[in-house]
Amino acid sequence: MTDSDTKSPRYLWRAFVLAPLVSGLLGSVVVAVALTGGASPLPLNPAMFLLVAVFALPIAFAHMLFLGVPLYLALAPHWRVGWISAIIWGFLIGATPFALLFGGFTIATAENADDIREIARLAGYAGVYGAVAGLVFNAVLALGERAKRKGGPLPDRPSVSGRKADA
Repeated sequence: MTDSDTKSPRYLWRAFVLAPLVSGLLGSVVVAVALTGGASPLPLNPAMFLLVAVFALPIAFAHMLFLGVPLYLALAPHWRVGWISAIIWGFLIGATPFALLFGGFTIATAENADDIREIARLAGYAGVYGAVAGLVFNAVLALGERAKRKGGPLPDRPSVSGRKADA
């Protein structure tokens, strides 16, 4: 996806906004359902979801802003953004800060191996949400490239022929 049309600011802006938004909302739903437990007749308590989302969305956007954008700008000219690389880099962007922030202290103060396994498991969860963000990021770029190949309208090139673009 290193073509000049897919690197347009509109495509990248949408990819950089949608990726952490979807990942943060998905994480908020999962955590809210886990925290709600049997305390609510609904599987997802809306108040718990909003409380978790208030914390999860800024964290997801910070990951994208401070890690995702610089990584993309550094690697995109040299490396094609593909599905596998998006998943791997998304996982690393999600898991690494969590592991660095909490892993060192946990390992230093761990009383048994279960503490270390727990921090690895939580970092893995953060990595999975990062992988989802990587998938969404690549999907936005891939949809833009697909529209360009089919001759359909792009966000920065509206249709002037009057026909609808093929889906």
